[in-house]
Amino acid sequence: MKSKSLKKNLIVFVISITLIPILFLLVLGIPEEEPKSILLSITSISILIAIVIVTISTIFLAYVDKIIIKPIYDLLDNFKKLSKGEYDLYIENDRVDEIGELLDNFNKMVASLKSYRERESKAKEEREELIASISHDLSTPLSVIQAHIDGISDGIADSQEKKDEYIRIINKKIKQLNNRIKQLKDYSSLDIYDKEINHIKARESLDRIVDELNRSFTIEIENLFYKNDIKESTVIGLSDRMLEIILENLFSNSIKYRSENPLEIDIIAKENPYTVIIEFKDNGKGIEKSELDKIFNPLYTVDKARSTDKESMGLGLSIVKKILNNVGGDIGATSEFGQYTVFFIEIPIARKIEMGVK
Repeated sequence: MKSKSLKKNLIVFVISITLIPILFLLVLGIPEEEPKSILLSITSISILIAIVIVTISTIFLAYVDKIIIKPIYDLLDNFKKLSKGEYDLYIENDRVDEIGELLDNFNKMVASLKSYRERESKAKEEREELIASISHDLSTPLSVIQAHIDGISDGIADSQEKKDEYIRIINKKIKQLNNRIKQLKDYSSLDIYDKEINHIKARESLDRIVDELNRSFTIEIENLFYKNDIKESTVIGLSDRMLEIILENLFSNSIKYRSENPLEIDIIAKENPYTVIIEFKDNGKGIEKSELDKIFNPLYTVDKARSTDKESMGLGLSIVKKILNNVGGDIGATSEFGQYTVFFIEIPIARKIEMGVK
């Protein structure tokens, strides 16, 4: 449906004001009478024409007030409310002219601002929660380290065996601190990585990263099955570092929630016309269905009683999801509690720059 033009409507009204008196005069005709009668007739006609003009002008002003002035005042009133931080605003609008388009754009702008403020508010809450969690998760191992150092200094560890045990605990807590700091660095750096344009050959990078991680976690992993059916020429819009962070967090998650049985990990990589798909499966303790939709939230950890890392910050999977979402990908999971967990990773294929990759 074509938009009605406000300009055309106003032009019609102006022409009407001009033509109607003329037509009115033509209909009445010019009197052919004595001078006195002519003067009286002209006066009468002038009065009638004036009445017609006033009537039309009044109708015109009422029309302008309804279709222009009132909507603009409503718009200004809503802008004032918006400037005061009110976002629950909506102007009813069923018009299809320029004013209607203006009101529609205002409603869209308010909806966009409201959505932005809600996201900003949520991000602020997450930052505050993150800071509180950081304070706790970093202070706990530091307190343990300080206590054991004091124990050695004060002679509480009065034998070499106790000293060795204290040093072992200190080393363990230092490793935990390093892991926390690394996670925080990865999480806080994601916005920087967003601005970088990186493209890699998926098969080549995946082969290398999986091999490196398998070597790094060889003590914890009993068996790793790996199959890569991605084409050599397939390119994805990620850096090597981002892909490494994704897989490293999945490996760490499997180790953290491994069961009493030897840990086995299966990784299958394939592609469809639009995405690279990576299936990452382990035979760990699994995740209850009630927790599956929460595991990608920042700072969320499943029951710590089932984890081998009692002081996890719960940033790993949220880091993975944020990286993937930033490039148009995603991650999901299915699990059978007590048996296995499978993560499904989707990464868009960047075919347009395929030939430009060295």
